[in-house]
Amino acid sequence: MPDILPFAAIRDADLSTVGAKALNLARMARLGLPVPPGFCVTLGAYRRHLADHDLDALVKETIPAARLADPVEKSRLLASLRDAITTAVLPVEFRRLVEQSFEPMRNADCGFRNSAFAIPQSALRIAVRSSSTVEDLPGLSFAGLYDTFMLKGDVWTSLDAVKKCWASLWTDRAFDYREKNRIDHINAGMCVIVQQMIPAEVSGVVFTRDPVSGAANRIVVEASFGLGEAIVSGKVTPDHFVLERDKLRVVERIVNRKAIEMVMTERWGVKEWPVDEERQQQPALDDALARRVAELALKVEQAFGLPLDIEWARTNRDVFLLQARPITTLPEDRARAKRIVWTNINIGEAMPEAAPPMAHCGLRRFAADLLSHIGRLAGVTIWSDDDAIFSDIAGRVYFNVNALFAIVRAIPIVNRMKPSELLGGLSDELTPKPEDLPVIKTSRLKALLGLPGLVLWFLRSQPASGRKAVDRIRELTDALLRTDFSAWPIEDLPAQVTHGLQQVFDRTDELGGAMTGMQYFTLLARNCRNWFNDPESTIASKLLIGLGDIRSAQAGLEIWRLSDMARARPQLQELVGSDLTWAELRPKLPAVELGDEFLARWDRLMFEAGHHCRGEFDVSKPRWRDQPDFVLETVRSYLRAGTDFNPETALRQQVAVREQLSDECRKRLRNPVKRVMFNFLLKRAQLGACVRENLRDDVNRRVAIARTALLELGERLVRNKIIAERDDVFFFYEHELMPVLKGIQSFDVRNTIADRKAEYRRNLEIFPPSVIVGRFDPDAVKLDESLDPGALDPLNPPEVLSGMAVSPGVVTGPARVIMSYSTEAQVLPGEILVAPFTDPGWTPYFLPAAGIVVDTGGMLSHGSIVAREYGKPAVVNVGPATRIIKTGWQVQVDGNQGKVRILKTEPRIDTD
Repeated sequence: MPDILPFAAIRDADLSTVGAKALNLARMARLGLPVPPGFCVTLGAYRRHLADHDLDALVKETIPAARLADPVEKSRLLASLRDAITTAVLPVEFRRLVEQSFEPMRNADCGFRNSAFAIPQSALRIAVRSSSTVEDLPGLSFAGLYDTFMLKGDVWTSLDAVKKCWASLWTDRAFDYREKNRIDHINAGMCVIVQQMIPAEVSGVVFTRDPVSGAANRIVVEASFGLGEAIVSGKVTPDHFVLERDKLRVVERIVNRKAIEMVMTERWGVKEWPVDEERQQQPALDDALARRVAELALKVEQAFGLPLDIEWARTNRDVFLLQARPITTLPEDRARAKRIVWTNINIGEAMPEAAPPMAHCGLRRFAADLLSHIGRLAGVTIWSDDDAIFSDIAGRVYFNVNALFAIVRAIPIVNRMKPSELLGGLSDELTPKPEDLPVIKTSRLKALLGLPGLVLWFLRSQPASGRKAVDRIRELTDALLRTDFSAWPIEDLPAQVTHGLQQVFDRTDELGGAMTGMQYFTLLARNCRNWFNDPESTIASKLLIGLGDIRSAQAGLEIWRLSDMARARPQLQELVGSDLTWAELRPKLPAVELGDEFLARWDRLMFEAGHHCRGEFDVSKPRWRDQPDFVLETVRSYLRAGTDFNPETALRQQVAVREQLSDECRKRLRNPVKRVMFNFLLKRAQLGACVRENLRDDVNRRVAIARTALLELGERLVRNKIIAERDDVFFFYEHELMPVLKGIQSFDVRNTIADRKAEYRRNLEIFPPSVIVGRFDPDAVKLDESLDPGALDPLNPPEVLSGMAVSPGVVTGPARVIMSYSTEAQVLPGEILVAPFTDPGWTPYFLPAAGIVVDTGGMLSHGSIVAREYGKPAVVNVGPATRIIKTGWQVQVDGNQGKVRILKTEPRIDTD
């Protein structure tokens, strides 16, 4: 780690080396924004200063002693530590590096020759201030806790100031702040910024959101005469300007009396100077300067992706940006916040339960990268000014529906689609009103220039090309699955957590066919409604039955084929049907006829589909290959079902029905143009459904690969005594893995994991609804948030439950309610599966089921697609079905009308 890095050499990966304050300055400079030159004394220099003078031991002795001491003794201990840091001598090599780093500042003008006080460049002034590794972060500002020095720009005074900044890490107020926020003192390091000061005529701060009301459509600019120190120290009340965000029009001005200003002089350095009486009531800036400052601030905010407060200064006609930090105490825009609609429809299927932090990282990144790619093509910045695209609600990932609607409206071509159709299952009364939609950054020029490219991308992104891209990704996935992570160096394992998914993101341009497939189904359903009087899309759904190329559906059939193979030989059937676990059964298989073939087929199934589980995007969840007894018990349940249960025969019948229906539709369309359009949409909707589902399947395979890498990393961290249990690794965020490995994280690992695990367990006991309007209050959640208590009375259940029809047909049978799959729960042939959600891990339950009822989901969710593939009548988004219906009750599933009727509440009694 170098001792000094100029701003131009700092990169985002250097956060732990230079601190957030220095990194933010470097990021603004890289954007070409006006930032005064400077350099950062890195964390390495501070660590070496402690090590060279044996101060590490003093730090470790002082921390526990200060914690136990009374306030007076604590102050004495910390003062002694600060004194030891400042009196220790810096090496000659370091002084030479600082001297060399001053040259760019001496050669820069930055307004000195034009200053109102005519300061020559030879009288260079510098600011030396902290850039702690736990400072200026979202949620942790440390504002005003560390020392800042404004002084003459010579090496000796700056070296002394650097040591004083290091020492300010150990002031009483900084120590207490870390204690309050449970930040590990040992890992909190101090970097230092040395930067040229600006002889400011006017300076101030700009907030990209109103810091008082939290309103996202207001930018606040404050300003006073001279250097910003007068504002920071509270010696003046600055002028206050409020601008509309979209047009940058000044809508509010408050000019305050400014009796003094802080100025830079050659003789005195920084000095308090009286302001002339006549000038005191004059505004420090005009509307044009306010707009200029606001424009620069918006550029920084767009690059950083979060609300900021930014310090600025003007000298002559130039505006400089001096510092940028997140607004850590931003209140909500409460009126709008109450009207934001959040949902986990579709995304909740991938991760239905509360999940640890690591699981959230991949899901958010996957969805955000997908949206961002489409936005770039359309000249739209996929970022909401009012709220984030995602939110963590009770440990689950939720979409901001208001932001999604606004994004769809901003993208040409796509804006004709209904976002509720994209989500599937969002009722019209819960769609946000136009006035509640956030501001989405758009560039009309980019959109206009990008429109031909967007059209070309859409035309090129056909399901056929998507299938080729998905097949190529699958080949790469197969290779990754064979990776032996046990031989990898520990420092290479964190990168593998993101590598697999990043390979998919890098091919987003090729995967358009996987994304446009669902649009073809929407168009097909819309035309079927018009051409065939099919208001419930029953015909369109039937046209997607039994396509035969959906890999997750094939996995269920492959499990049945294992049972069919076992049934072919008595010894094999007896062995597979026994009570042995898979670990006990496997070594016995080669001794019986067809045992080797059974084992080979089993291993192929685990390679192709062993990544399935409940909530597949949750990287912490065990997979089929981790719990083979679940799959074995499913094979046994199919064996017990006998020869009457043959899903392949049923599937062939469904395919024949689909093909007959396709022919009938063509005959009904006498207009040849409509017939051509029907064939065009049908082919692409069918292929698109397969491609989309197969892409999702491969993404989930890669999540399972990331899990394997994380488990190996967890084993190593346990051996190195960093964590207590292997699965604790899932309670880190991705960006924390490398700092933890290097021992430079800014938190106590074991305490942080304990807190996160406790929160995770609490979240598992909370059941938030799939659609939330406004703020979610977990304390207000009842046993069932969508029903009144009387509706849960099993003696008086409602007769009809309503949902979304996703797979046509009507079927009656006994209910089998399964809340989570396990080795004990199995669906018998002819039963109605009633589940809270479904994903590929539930596929084995679909085969014997006569019909499907799901609490959540939409037209394009996994359960809907597989139900159509198997030809099972299905209704999803029913809400509380699993909390009303009991196993054994007779129910009717109407997959045409989206109704579930409870016919009999007494369990069926089999008399045979």
